[in-house]
Amino acid sequence: MTTGGPGPTTRSGRRCRVASRLIAASSTTSKRWSWTRAPFRNTFPIWVGGRTLRSLRRAVSLADGWCPFAVPPAQAAEWLAQVEVPPGFEVVLPPAGKLAPIDEPAQTQDVLAQTKLHGATIVSCGFRHQSLCEYLDKLQARAEVHSAMGIP
Repeated sequence: MTTGGPGPTTRSGRRCRVASRLIAASSTTSKRWSWTRAPFRNTFPIWVGGRTLRSLRRAVSLADGWCPFAVPPAQAAEWLAQVEVPPGFEVVLPPAGKLAPIDEPAQTQDVLAQTKLHGATIVSCGFRHQSLCEYLDKLQARAEVHSAMGIP
């Protein structure tokens, strides 16, 4: 049964494969940055977004990961239990609670562990900050929490 989406035999599926090859083979530079394809990587990961169980199923069948929006981690866990997730599949979820790596590192560690239990392989997060220095301090504190958890 075909769903009409960008499957391997549809026109858009072929265009996606061609675009993937072109991007993977390209090399770009500018005055501010430079990007060159890594010699060991022939493809780049594709994550599918969405906010339904169907979007998760689509991601599992067509992509390398799922990055839902407006889906609480507990709901994502319920849906992940209903599908067979392939090895290496990435699941990007928001934290299951408030992250305060400077003021409450233990609580931040608990929230990250809880989010991982909900199925996250990557936790997306942002920090409120008033300056670059404050933002960098919070990033450093989060990195220290990760190190304490044994996460690279």
